[in-house]
Amino acid sequence: MTHSSKNSPQKTRNLLMPVEANQVYGLSEQSWKVLTDVTFPTAKTPEAIIMALDYCKARKLDIFKKPVHVVPM
Repeated sequence: MTHSSKNSPQKTRNLLMPVEANQVYGLSEQSWKVLTDVTFPTAKTPEAIIMALDYCKARKLDIFKKPVHVVPM
């Protein structure tokens, strides 16, 4: 590993958190970052993550225990 790659900042995704993420799900900015960067890294839009949350809510699943996979189509 080169010196420059060791000190490079980690890439982050900048999917803006919709207002409804906080209003409907009570998510904090930190929770949203976990959802975008770790749980749903392939989601291309905030709406895709909201749809996954809606699915889990409808199925009464705990999103952090049983995540669904967002697959691009």
